[in-house]
Amino acid sequence: MYIISLYLIPYIAIISYVLYFPYIPMQDFPDWLYQGHLFGMLLKGDFPPCVSLNDYIAPNIISTLIIGILSTMAPPLIAGKIFLTLLLCLLFYGIYFYIKKSQLNDCQIIASSIAFMLSFNFNFFHGNVNFLFSLSVAFIGGAYILYYKELKGLWLVLINFIGFLSHFFGYCLLGLCLLSRLLYDERYSLKKKTVLFLSSHLIPLALFVHYLLNREYSHSTLAYGGSIINFLFKKLSIFALYFSLFQGLSGCYSPPLLLQYLNWITMSFFMGIIILSFASKAVFYSNANRLLNKNDNIIKRLMLIISALTIVFIILPINCCGIIRPSERLVIFWFVTSLLICLPLLKSLTPRLFKFIKISFLFLTILCYLNLIMMTFKYNDFLAHNIIPQNSYPQQNGFQFHDAFSRLRYYKAIRDKECIGGFSTGLFNFKGR
Repeated sequence: MYIISLYLIPYIAIISYVLYFPYIPMQDFPDWLYQGHLFGMLLKGDFPPCVSLNDYIAPNIISTLIIGILSTMAPPLIAGKIFLTLLLCLLFYGIYFYIKKSQLNDCQIIASSIAFMLSFNFNFFHGNVNFLFSLSVAFIGGAYILYYKELKGLWLVLINFIGFLSHFFGYCLLGLCLLSRLLYDERYSLKKKTVLFLSSHLIPLALFVHYLLNREYSHSTLAYGGSIINFLFKKLSIFALYFSLFQGLSGCYSPPLLLQYLNWITMSFFMGIIILSFASKAVFYSNANRLLNKNDNIIKRLMLIISALTIVFIILPINCCGIIRPSERLVIFWFVTSLLICLPLLKSLTPRLFKFIKISFLFLTILCYLNLIMMTFKYNDFLAHNIIPQNSYPQQNGFQFHDAFSRLRYYKAIRDKECIGGFSTGLFNFKGR
């Protein structure tokens, strides 16, 4: 009963949060909701002439497809809430499943707490719903690829195709997991490995090449942010974005000062987990293998993923093909994989100290949810009184806040059936709008 409650309570909290509040403070989500609404109109034969379909399949259209299908059966705002509920539940389950498949005992509280807090991350309030959907697919698919004894080619094709439709970065994480599995698995011949990898990636790679050849680039292709000092500073600031458990809103809500200090403490802890995963081989292999009860290949797979993500995180530019801070998409998967290495080391601590760590995670999760509730209450109160702050992206104690008011016009466009411009990197082209 204890384990069931621990597993169900996060889902209840997620569903209650999404369904209770009229509006969720997400920066870019109204745009994606509007595009899903347009796709729903297309399915019902009422497509507006002011937009056109792109002549390529973009690797970020999953929200448009799902919301569009749902909006043929329910109003767009309800369809959006159903999608957000599905997204958060999938993301929570994906992270929890990825940690749990390591078969670590007595870590349910840590796994559940980490999964819940990371579900409400920077990308969620920024509104990057397609990427988060791909991240949930990467965690679920990654656990299947890394831990299951036999890999089924049809499942790999399906997982990779869904990952591609969600977001290219999530698709790349799946590819990295499969590569690490095939490199360290003696049960498959070289021919079988080649067939598995190429067959599961053939369709997504062909679609991606077609996408690159046909997409219009309105931004600089590569930008490293000037000096090396500035580049390194922007890289490090990504940790402040992603490991900020207590979010704020531009011109609307700032977390209490105590929670802002806790942000720095938890950020240091999470960064320490990544650094600790590169512990010496003697400590690493003697503890991780024994406590994980895994063969050497599992450890090698995880270390290959961590090493590859570390290198890519360092070398990726600040701006790549119009994507600002592309390396930030790697941080959550990077951290959780590092956690799989470090959990056995944490478990090797004294029982009293390990119990303190579990209680601390549970306490942080409760604080995170309370801050989430306070922030969303404040946001909806502002909207109810038509208060729209003018300042954007302020920073407080080093943490950047979101501007959840900048795209409210899309809610009005949905309600009034207006046609306005939006992101042209997805299913639709709004050129000239």
